[in-house]
Amino acid sequence: MYVEGSGTWALADSLSVFNTIYFNQGDFNTANQQVFAHNFLSRESRIRKLTLGGSLWTMRNREPQNYNVLDWNINPINLSLDAGNSTIDFSNQYGYMTANPTGPELKYNVVLFSGGDGTLNNSFRQKQSFDTVSCVTSLWNYGANSSNVVIMKNVNYTFQISAQDTFTLGALIVPDLCTGMVELRSSANGGHAFLKTTQSITVQRVMIQDINRIGLGTATANNSIDLGNNLGWTIVEATGRDLYWVGRGGNGDWFDPVNWSLSSGGPGGECIPYC
Repeated sequence: MYVEGSGTWALADSLSVFNTIYFNQGDFNTANQQVFAHNFLSRESRIRKLTLGGSLWTMRNREPQNYNVLDWNINPINLSLDAGNSTIDFSNQYGYMTANPTGPELKYNVVLFSGGDGTLNNSFRQKQSFDTVSCVTSLWNYGANSSNVVIMKNVNYTFQISAQDTFTLGALIVPDLCTGMVELRSSANGGHAFLKTTQSITVQRVMIQDINRIGLGTATANNSIDLGNNLGWTIVEATGRDLYWVGRGGNGDWFDPVNWSLSSGGPGGECIPYC
């Protein structure tokens, strides 16, 4: 579907597009309606105004098992964006929020990567800012992005910041689960990425590597692991324990607590080992 011309378009009902919405010119107001699409592309530099209001955008593939990337891709030049209190939800495995090629900062409300990995992609180092970013698996950051809150929904995944880039953060929320940790790292082994905090933060159950924490306040990581080359952190290491494989049930899965005990032959149900 193409939105193009000098006029104004406002939705009076929900909109479902099988493939891609191309917004090339004009005034497009979703008027609090729900929108479904595979991609949203606004890569022209013609004058555009995009008003999202309270709309829920669900980015989805044609079939749930389709692993093609879902792409929200905007050229900020000559664009007026009012994200309101909208939510953009990437419901399949791979989602991209892209600002391209250059221009002013794009400001969004809530972005959910509810189906899998999320990528915040600014190849020319311009900015995207968010109130909340939430991801069920791994989150990959390229360029100078910021979010008041980043929520990593599950452990045993990664929040990666591209080396030499700066991600600005108000709070990082990680599950306090004994079944694993979230890895916070730079994209380059031995090369710093920068995490700029807007206030003091305290997190738990993270493995941190090559992250230079700058900005306001202090940064404390409790029950965590220092993988090296970190600056600006107080990392309180997780306490080691002696665990025994007792194989009490399930499918023999390493990550199943029922198979781990504090004593040889003892009852299962302990947190899994990690290193």
